Amino acid sequence: MPVSSQQEKINELKKEYDLDDSDFWSLPQNKRVRILRHDTCERIASMEGVRYEKPEWLSRGEAGVWAVQASGYIPNESDDPENILWTTGEASKDNCTAKYLVNMAEKRAKDRLVLKLIKAYEYGIKSEEEADDFKEPEDDKTVKTTSTEPKEKVPEKASGNGKKELISSLYERKKAWTELTVEAKNRNKGSTEVDGKNVDTWKVKVREKLEDMYGPERSWTEKTPPAATFEATELYAAYTELFPDLVDEE
Repeated sequence: MPVSSQQEKINELKKEYDLDDSDFWSLPQNKRVRILRHDTCERIASMEGVRYEKPEWLSRGEAGVWAVQASGYIPNESDDPENILWTTGEASKDNCTAKYLVNMAEKRAKDRLVLKLIKAYEYGIKSEEEADDFKEPEDDKTVKTTSTEPKEKVPEKASGNGKKELISSLYERKKAWTELTVEAKNRNKGSTEVDGKNVDTWKVKVREKLEDMYGPERSWTEKTPPAATFEATELYAAYTELFPDLVDEE
C-alpha cells in the first residue's frame, strides 16, 4: 500500500533499511521537516546499490560558489538504468561554514539524490548536510557506542506459506547479492538463449548455481528478489562455489 504521510514513510524506511530513531530528528524551527544523518544516506545508497553517473560541475568557485549536478539510478534486475534522476548541490561561504566547499557541495548533491531515488525527499525528509541549520541539536544528541558488530536481529516471521524464515538483515543479504553478481557480470559477458529469449549469461550462471544448491523452488522472480529469498550465508556459499580461485586467495 502506498504511503500517505511523512510518518508512514519514515516507518517504511526504518523497516526497509534497519534504521531507528537515532537516524532521524525534527528541524527545531519546522517540525514538519525530518532530518536524516549523512552516514545513514550513504548506508542506504550502499544497500540499494545506487549507481552514480559522472558528476557535472556547474560552478567551480565562480563568485565563491561550488555547484555540482549529480545523477544516478537504482539498478533493477536487468541492470537497465530506466529511471535516472538528477539533482544539484551547492556550497559557498553564504550557506556553509565548513572550509571544504567542494566536498560539501558533493555531499549535498549525493544525499539529495539518494533521498529522491528512494522517494523520501517528497515527504519532507532531508539530509543533515543540506544546510548548517539542519545539524542535530545538542539537546537531542545521545551517547552512542560505536561497534563494527552487526545489530542483533530478530528473526523475520514466516509468511504462513511455508517460506523459510530469514535471519540475516536486508543489508547483509543485499551486500552478499551485490558481491556475487558483480563478479558474475565481470566473468560472464554477453547473453544466452533460454527458451527462445536472450538472457544475460551471468544471470543464467548464477540462477543455475542457486537452483543446483538450493532447489528450483527457491529460485527468484521480480516479485521475490534474491535479497528476499536467500540468506546472506547462502549467497556467499554460492560465491565460493562459483569463484573458488578468489576464495583461495583470501
